[in-house]
Amino acid sequence: MQKRPSVERVGPLQENGFSLIELLVALALFTLSIAVMLPVFGTPRSGARLSPLIMRLAVDLKSARTKAIVSNRPVSVILDPINHSYRIDGDRTSMLPASVRLKLTPDMDRVGEDDSETITFFPDGSSTGGSVILSAQTSSMTLSVGWLTGAMVARGSPR
Repeated sequence: MQKRPSVERVGPLQENGFSLIELLVALALFTLSIAVMLPVFGTPRSGARLSPLIMRLAVDLKSARTKAIVSNRPVSVILDPINHSYRIDGDRTSMLPASVRLKLTPDMDRVGEDDSETITFFPDGSSTGGSVILSAQTSSMTLSVGWLTGAMVARGSPR
């Protein structure tokens, strides 16, 4: 069997790995990059904030439609753009954030009527129809309610 030649080490013992200074510098760079990127990812885009609001509104409108069918009487959803809220006949008022604008665009048959801030669902499932527009900063989302069937379609237009 052959013997390996012995190697004499001169100087300090060489170790694999990182020194404490290298780890602290890497940690400082990582922290700095997080601090720079946090404002970019910290605030949600306005379109991302509108999506859950429009879905909640759709659920509430579908609830009003179901209530009209089950109770066999018309049920109205009253929109209040000034106070950023809406209310289903006799139910609690649902508030929207103050930064979100609310607008109802009635169907063409209803333009000029006095109650243009309401959508009414009837016992047969139909409605007065219209489009509810939620907008904030640079984006908006629309929830269209069909007059014949009361069906709802949500569309978004983030800019």
